[in-house]
Amino acid sequence: MQLSIKSKIFISHFSLISILLLGLSYTHYSNFIESYINNVITFHKNSSSSIVRTSSLAISGQNYGNIQLPSFIEELNSNSKLLYLQITGKSDFSSKEFSAIYTKENNQMYRNIYPPNYEKVLQTKLNKLQLQLNDLFMDKVKINFLIDRIEDSIDEYKRSIELSKKSNMRYVVLLNKKSPYIDYDKNLLFLSLETNNKNSGLVSMVFDISEIVEIKEKIIKNLIYESVVSLVFAVFILNILANKIIGPLNKLSNFMTNDFRTLNPNKTPSLEQNDEIGFLSNKFKILIESMQKSQAKIEEKAYFDNLTGVYNRNKFNDLLSEELNKNNIGEYPLCIALLDIDNFKKFNDNYGHLVGDEVLIMLANSISDNIRDTDVFARWGGEEFIIMFRNTKIDDAQKLCNLFRTKIENLVHPLAGKVTVSFGVTQYQKDDTEKNVFKRSDDALYKAKADGKNCVVVLL
Repeated sequence: MQLSIKSKIFISHFSLISILLLGLSYTHYSNFIESYINNVITFHKNSSSSIVRTSSLAISGQNYGNIQLPSFIEELNSNSKLLYLQITGKSDFSSKEFSAIYTKENNQMYRNIYPPNYEKVLQTKLNKLQLQLNDLFMDKVKINFLIDRIEDSIDEYKRSIELSKKSNMRYVVLLNKKSPYIDYDKNLLFLSLETNNKNSGLVSMVFDISEIVEIKEKIIKNLIYESVVSLVFAVFILNILANKIIGPLNKLSNFMTNDFRTLNPNKTPSLEQNDEIGFLSNKFKILIESMQKSQAKIEEKAYFDNLTGVYNRNKFNDLLSEELNKNNIGEYPLCIALLDIDNFKKFNDNYGHLVGDEVLIMLANSISDNIRDTDVFARWGGEEFIIMFRNTKIDDAQKLCNLFRTKIENLVHPLAGKVTVSFGVTQYQKDDTEKNVFKRSDDALYKAKADGKNCVVVLL
């Protein structure tokens, strides 16, 4: 059957619009899921910092008992998303292999590596000590103490063996994956973080991300709804004016093939027409604006600190990398300042975390109101913030930090009272690495704390 030109126009353009909508929807869906996963990974990395610190001490041999303290187990249990944790490494003192495992099912931490004949050696020691109890000249109090310690070690060893048998092997297969790794079939996230002890080690964690299923379903429903609405308008317009819209619709089609993030909605073709073509163009404009707003919200979550509203660490690192890629450090000086609220723990301990949050917001607002447009201010983590001074020498950066310090010193919280901040400042040198500069600024901040706080220390 020979189709009419109107039918051909209708079918071809309807198909094109469907493909464009599908492409835009797929791009929006992919970007949203990718951004959400990145946010989840970043969140779990940041929230696991205390676990890494405790694990580092345990691996190094300085404080193994900390990982079996009720407070640490309670911290692990309080993370409803943490399903599995494995700590591995070598002791800083003896270079012996260390490995411990936590699972949500057991709610316990246990070692899974012991020296050969460990139980037999302990039992031999125990037998010798028990024989010494019969010696009238031996210190029985000390011997009984040692016996209790060995019996505790044997009990712990047996408990660890039993827990190892019950360990859920479905998490173990993820440990061989490259971190971060997402198992979408099981909705699991695998993360592996390096410890900071001398011989280093790994803290391998598996998190439950089953909420992604609900998020996927919700965004798909929204995309289907938007697509159906757009297609209904498209069918209506194409069916009536197919013979009049060939030229304008081609322009519109070419416009829509571009990445929606780079499009200017106000430059959508035929917006000025007071007919069906202009109506279609305006509908596409609304669709682009809607998707760009959604994308902007995703980027805002990825680059801004939720509490203070300033840039977060990810955004600061991106801007710093851009600045360093210009390769003009010698010509245009660049300074970095780390700042930390003095005695911040007392705000949380004495007045609660809500007051602590209010203090953080006060500080962020004070610096944001006084910082130059050319500089970058971000929350580094916890009560620490960071500033990048573009085209600024160290003396000027020090003066600016003292200005901020004075402004903050005059802040008074209704409950917490006076707020002070310590600064550590340094300047990029020609052959510096980011690691070196952050180390210097951190050392300067440490010295500022040691020098009595509420001061600015410069290290070059």
